[in-house]
Amino acid sequence: MTGHPSQAIAPRNRQEYLLAMSPSDKNHDLISILRDRLRSYPDPGALKRRLALLQRLPYSVLNSITQDDNCMQRMEAAIVAGDAPVQVAARLGKLLPISLSDGSESDPPLPIAEHRDLAWLRIATHEQTGEYDIERSAREYATLADTLSIQALDMLPEDASSLTLFALGKWGGHELNACSDIDPVFFTHSELPPETSDRYVREWNRLMSGTREHPIYDVDLRLRPEGDAGPLGCSLNIAERYFLQRAARWERIAWLRARRVAGSEPVWFRELLNHFLFTMSGDVKEKVGAVANSLNSIHQSAPSDDLKRAPGGIRDIEFLIASYQLTEGAEEFSLRSGSVPDILRELKRKQLMDGSIVDGLIEANHSFRRLEHILQVEEGRPRFQIPESGTLAHERAAFAYGLPSPDFARHIAEQRSFVQTTVHELLLAEAAPTIPVSASVDPQSDIHPAISTSTREIDTRAQSILNRLSGSWGPASELFDSKLLFDSSDVTAALTRLEAAVQAYGGPKVWLSAFTDSPQSRSDMTRILMHGRRIVEEANLRPYLWERIGSTPQVEQEDVEPNQLTNQLGDFLFQLGDAFLARYIDEEQLTSLWTDAVTQIAAHLATTELSDLDRHPPIALLASGKWGGQELAPDGDLDLIFVCGEAKSDKLANAILTVTEFMTTLSLNGRLTPDARLRPEGSGAPLCVTVPRLQQYLATRGAPWEKIGLARARYVAGDPDIGEQAEQVLRDFIAIPPTDQELPQLLLARKKASQLVRAKPGTLRIKKAVGGMMDFEFAAAFASWRLGLPADDNWAASLFDRMRHLAEQDLVNDELWKQALPAYAELRRWELVQSFASSHRRGDVPVSGPDADRFAEAAGMIVPEIKSKWNDISRLGRDLYDSMIELLTEAL
Repeated sequence: MTGHPSQAIAPRNRQEYLLAMSPSDKNHDLISILRDRLRSYPDPGALKRRLALLQRLPYSVLNSITQDDNCMQRMEAAIVAGDAPVQVAARLGKLLPISLSDGSESDPPLPIAEHRDLAWLRIATHEQTGEYDIERSAREYATLADTLSIQALDMLPEDASSLTLFALGKWGGHELNACSDIDPVFFTHSELPPETSDRYVREWNRLMSGTREHPIYDVDLRLRPEGDAGPLGCSLNIAERYFLQRAARWERIAWLRARRVAGSEPVWFRELLNHFLFTMSGDVKEKVGAVANSLNSIHQSAPSDDLKRAPGGIRDIEFLIASYQLTEGAEEFSLRSGSVPDILRELKRKQLMDGSIVDGLIEANHSFRRLEHILQVEEGRPRFQIPESGTLAHERAAFAYGLPSPDFARHIAEQRSFVQTTVHELLLAEAAPTIPVSASVDPQSDIHPAISTSTREIDTRAQSILNRLSGSWGPASELFDSKLLFDSSDVTAALTRLEAAVQAYGGPKVWLSAFTDSPQSRSDMTRILMHGRRIVEEANLRPYLWERIGSTPQVEQEDVEPNQLTNQLGDFLFQLGDAFLARYIDEEQLTSLWTDAVTQIAAHLATTELSDLDRHPPIALLASGKWGGQELAPDGDLDLIFVCGEAKSDKLANAILTVTEFMTTLSLNGRLTPDARLRPEGSGAPLCVTVPRLQQYLATRGAPWEKIGLARARYVAGDPDIGEQAEQVLRDFIAIPPTDQELPQLLLARKKASQLVRAKPGTLRIKKAVGGMMDFEFAAAFASWRLGLPADDNWAASLFDRMRHLAEQDLVNDELWKQALPAYAELRRWELVQSFASSHRRGDVPVSGPDADRFAEAAGMIVPEIKSKWNDISRLGRDLYDSMIELLTEAL
C-alpha cells in the first residue's frame, strides 16, 4: 500500500485497493503483506514492533485473515491505529477473525474483558477504515458500555435488579470516547438496604474496572449526589431532596445528558430531573453565566495543547451546547438529550443558532473527536494532548487522520480558532455583566398607576416575560403587586418565577381569575415570587398550592401511604413559607409547627413500621438536637436515637433491619434527612441499642460533648415504655455537670467545631462560628449546670424557652440572657430566610455580591445592617459563652 491511509483505506477507494491486490498477494503470509503495504508508514520502529506482536498469533488465524479482503483491510487499519489495537488483536487469538468481521450478531458469549476486547477492536478498526464515521463509532462505544454494564449487573445477586443505573456525560449522550472513563450513578429503591446496595455497586465497579493487567474501564462514581460523601447507591427519595436543595449549578451540566441504562426509572424522577435542569436554574443570564464561569475555570487550568480543555477545544463546544440546553430546554424538549451533533442540528432546525455556525461547529466537533480517538486508540488510554509538529507522534497521528503532516496541523489549528471565536461570541461575551437596558416600567401608566411610580428599569429578559404573559403590560401587571415587585433588587428572577408559576397554574387567564380580586393574596404571592424560590418550586410541582396562599398551615393525619405524606409535607412547607415571609408567623412559631408536623408523621409511620413484635423486641424512637428541642427547621436533619428492649441476637438483628427500613421510609422521598450519628458509640455502633447497653455506655464511656448533643433528646414514637426508660437514662446522664477534668474537653470540642467550619469569602457562618448559634446553645447548658436546674418534664425544651427561663434566674449576668433571646431569634430568622430564599447552604449568610442583596431584601434589611447586626450578636454570644464558663468553673 502506498500513500496516506485516506487514499488506501477510505470506503470510496476500497474496491480500487482490492483490485490492485494480485492473486499471489493472498498466498503470502499476513505479516509480509502488511509490511509491504505499509512501507510509507512514518514510524518504521513502531511498524516493526506491531508486526512482531502479530507473529505470536497462530498460523491458522493469520491465514484465515488473508482469505477475507475486508478482514485484511481492517487488520491493516489496526496496524495504523497503534500499539494498543495490535496488543488487543494478539490477546484475542482465535477470536480475532470474529472481531474483524462485519457484524456482532454472531459473537459468542464471552466474559466481560474478552467481550470488551472483541467489540472495541471492531469499532476502532471500522472507524480507521472509514466504514464508521465518528458519530457512529462514538455511539458504538457507548452501546458497548451499556451492554457490559448490564452483563455485570446480571452477575450480581438477584435483588440487585432493584438498582437503577444512569449514564452521565458522553456515555449518557451516546458518544463515548474510545478510551474515556465512564460516569455511572446508581439509585436504589426503598426495599434495598443501603449497605447492601453499596456492596453491589462496589462489586459492579470491580467487574467493570477489570484488573491491572487487563483494564476495562476507568469508572468514576463521583458524580453521584453528595459526591464522595454520598452513598454509592443513593435512594431515589434522598436524591429528590438533593436535587431540589443542595445540588450545585455545575451538576446541571453533568446531568444534562443523563440516560437510564438499567433498572426502572419512575416517571416522577424524570420529571424531577427535568425540573432541576430546566425550570429551577434561574433566568437566562444566570444560567449562561454559570456555564461560562465553569468553562473559564476549565480554561485556566488547561495546557495550551489540550484538545479537550484548552480554549477552542471539545469542552468549548460541549459547554456552548449546554448553555442552549439549559436556557431553551424548558420549552424545546428536543434539546434535552442527545449527542452534541444531534443537538447542534436541532438548534439549526429550530433556528436558535445560525446555520453556518452550526455546520462549522459540527465539522470542528467531528475533527476533534476523530483526533481524540486516534490519540486514545494508539495507546489504549485517555489522551488529549495534541502532538507537537515535527515529532514522530505528530506524523503518526497525521497518517492515521489521512492528511499530510503540515495540512493536518493547519486543519486542527483553524478548527480550534473557529471554535474559540464562536464560543466567545455566543457564550463568554454573552455572560459578561451588562447594564440593564430598555425603557422604564411605564409604557401604560394609565392602566396601572403603581408601575408609573417606580423609576426602576428592567432588562430585556424581564420585558419579554411580561410580553409573553399578556401581550401588553397592563393585564400582566395584575398578576402581581407591581410596586412591590419592581422595587425588588432582582426583578428578573422574580418575574422568571412568576412565569413558571402562571404556566404551571394554567396560564395568565386562569391566574388572573384566581387572584385579581384579592389584593392581599397578590401582595403575599409577590413576596413569595421575590423571596421564596423554594416555595415556588413546591407550588409548581403541585399548582393547587397557589390557592392556599394565606391559609392556616396544618398537616392532616390520616391513614395514608408514605408518598401521600410526602405531598402533605410539601404542602405544609409551602404554607409555612408563605406565612413566614408575610410575617404572619415568626421563627419560633415556624420551627415549632414544623417540628410538630414531622413528629406527627414519624409517629404515624412508627405505628406500622416499628410495631411488629413477632420479628423484634419493642422499639422506641427518640429525637435529639433541634428536633428534640422542638425547634426543627425545614432544612434540619432529623437526629434520631433508636432504643429497644432486651432480646436474643437474632431478634436484635431484625430490629436493626426494621430501623433501617423505617429511616428510609421516614425520608419521604428525600424531603427529610434522618441522621443517626448521635447515637451512643456513633456510626460504628448498631442503629438500635437496648436500654441496658445505653445506660452502660453513658455511665462508662459517654463523652462530655454528648451531654450537649443529647441534652434535648425526647421520646417521640414507638413503644412508650421503652421510650420512658430511655428518657430517664438520658436525664440522669445529662443532669450531672461535667467535672473539672471534663470541662476542658467540652470546651475543646466547641473550639474544634468552630475551626473546622470556616466561612467562605463574602459569607457569615452564623451557626458554628465564634459567637454564633452554637455558643448560645453551649452557654445555656453551662448556665443550667451552674444553677443545678432539675431534669423535670421541661428538660428537653427549646432553646427559646430555656433562654426565657434563664433570664428569670438570679444570675450575676442575667441581663445577658435577656439580650440573648432576641439575638438568637434573629439568627434563626436569618437561617430560615436563607432556607426559603437563597441558594447558599444552611448556616451561611451572604454579605457580598448579588446574593447578599437578595438575602438582605428577603430579611427586610440592607447588607451593612446585617454586618453590623452580626458583629453585635456575635460579640454578645462570645460574652455569654465566656461568662457562663466562668460561673460553671467557680461552681466546679
